[in-house]
Amino acid sequence: MSQPLRQDSEAILPSQKQDESNVLPFRSSYIALAEAQVKRQQVRRLKLRVLEVLAVTAAGAILSVIAGSALARSLTYQMAQQHKLEEINAEVAHLERQVNLLRDRLPERFGTDEIDNAFLRKNGWLRPGQFVIRFLPDNQMIK
Repeated sequence: MSQPLRQDSEAILPSQKQDESNVLPFRSSYIALAEAQVKRQQVRRLKLRVLEVLAVTAAGAILSVIAGSALARSLTYQMAQQHKLEEINAEVAHLERQVNLLRDRLPERFGTDEIDNAFLRKNGWLRPGQFVIRFLPDNQMIK
């Protein structure tokens, strides 16, 4: 027992010294394996995260393309409807001009008696060849 005592008052036996020398390579290889496993797990997590980001980006791109095509279809439909509306508005404006023109010409073409006769003929109350006789008061002159 010529070996000096450790400060913590434990004596190291020769067999223990030999065990420690055998344990050190095993311990370092265990640490290396653990570090490699941690590194593999980190790489696996990173790959999964990259796949997740790619999937989300692809889904967003697909939705953007679908929305763009729907917008394009709705714009073409809207332009067609706008064209039809412009045609209808032009036709309405033309018909309004014709109605106003005919309204202005109506008193020129027909007097009130002629309008009444036309109304009676149209409704079948006055047959062709018949005419209306009106009695005027004595104080009214015929024009």
